[in-house]
Amino acid sequence: MTKVSNLFAAGTPFALYRRPGQQAFLVWQATGEPLVRTEIPRGEDIEGFVFAPFAPCEDNPLLILGPGCLSTVWELPLDIPPPLAGKHFAGASFSGEDFQAYSRAFSRFSDALRHRALTKLVLSRARGFARRADFSPEHVFAHACRRYPAAFVSLFFSPRTGMWLGASPELLLGGEGGRWQTTAIAGTLPVETGKVAVWDAKNRREHRVVADFIGERLAALGIAPEMAAPLTCRAGNVAHIESNFYFSLPARKSPWDVIAALHPTPAVCGMPAEAAKRFILANEGYDREYYSGFLGPVEKETAVYVNLRCMKAEDGFLRLFSGSGIMPDSLLEQEWKETDHKMRTLFAVL
Repeated sequence: MTKVSNLFAAGTPFALYRRPGQQAFLVWQATGEPLVRTEIPRGEDIEGFVFAPFAPCEDNPLLILGPGCLSTVWELPLDIPPPLAGKHFAGASFSGEDFQAYSRAFSRFSDALRHRALTKLVLSRARGFARRADFSPEHVFAHACRRYPAAFVSLFFSPRTGMWLGASPELLLGGEGGRWQTTAIAGTLPVETGKVAVWDAKNRREHRVVADFIGERLAALGIAPEMAAPLTCRAGNVAHIESNFYFSLPARKSPWDVIAALHPTPAVCGMPAEAAKRFILANEGYDREYYSGFLGPVEKETAVYVNLRCMKAEDGFLRLFSGSGIMPDSLLEQEWKETDHKMRTLFAVL
């Protein structure tokens, strides 16, 4: 058995992760227990690997692998079978009853945008697939590292959260010392070989909402960021509009203060932020758990990412998650296809 398999069998919390362009690391709770919080620890000097849900609460708490942890470099295995993709699952269809449930939720969200003081909402869905007995989380992690070199690839486990795998393109907070960065990613198009992404007004507005929100939240912390010009970035089989913000942390502000100010961004929630969050929790129709939360090391060199393009591995099946930004002029079929394309990011490495 491998180190990761042994940790899982023993019920030991661990995080296996690979930052873009870097080596993979394995960190595990060798002694003691992870720190457990129901709120983001603003202003605190806590280091460790954080794994946080969309909405921290007693059922879905924020966990930090901190004191008592050990870590090591993790070498990608060379001799692993290729991804099975569609062959891996029974009934791996992206239609039928799933679409009907999504359609009803879309109507609720669209009505709220027309009749309430909400300008954007993110509607997500989850889809379960039966999994083979020989499913290997480590193999999926390794395939994702190779297929998505620009993503933050992760495999996290604890008895409280279960096992989660992801390949996220969206940096929530990264940096060290006097140089920090966050990213606004919104707007989505499928990648077409040989074609340049042409962004329509809906996608540009969706990105602008996220970028404005980040600028305002940073300003409220006394931060005047430098914003780079928007560009098109690729994340798996879809493209997004991306803008990067660079800044220094003011005195007496911690990375946790910035994380608390930014999460959840309109890229995973909506606007106005608190009203959108309340609406999603009451009307989306399922528990996101740790999808659209955040994860990563908060330490000397911080790299915390939004938990997107992710799945939860459970007994006998895998649950994949994806979402899209709903605007007043959004179309049902177009948003359904967007969640379909995003879900296939991880589907491709299974």
